[in-house]
Amino acid sequence: MRNIYIRIDCDNVGDKIEFALYNNDPKAAQEISDLIKINIKWLIEKINQISMGKILLVGSDDILFETNEEFFKLEKLENLKQEFYINTNITLSIGIGFSIIDALTNLKIAKISGKNKIILNRHYS
Repeated sequence: MRNIYIRIDCDNVGDKIEFALYNNDPKAAQEISDLIKINIKWLIEKINQISMGKILLVGSDDILFETNEEFFKLEKLENLKQEFYINTNITLSIGIGFSIIDALTNLKIAKISGKNKIILNRHYS
């Protein structure tokens, strides 16, 4: 079984925080930031439960993790994506690949093709 890399990124969070700051509302910006921190932590816990994976990177609104093909279930990832949206009203874009580069590329494709998508490795079968 091959390893799978999954890159998750919140959509438009930086823009929302920046917009709040442009509106001279640092409190709203902080509330958005706090909401994301809490829910990224929640997402990491859920990922660990469903994937038997290893977290490689956690950013302010993004995660990179590695799992094995044997434990990867697209449906479970879709469900987490939906739950995250219910909790935050913020969508996720996700790139999946057999290398970190593929996961990053597929995340970029998810972002530039409309966001709120999961893009699998083009070689995934």
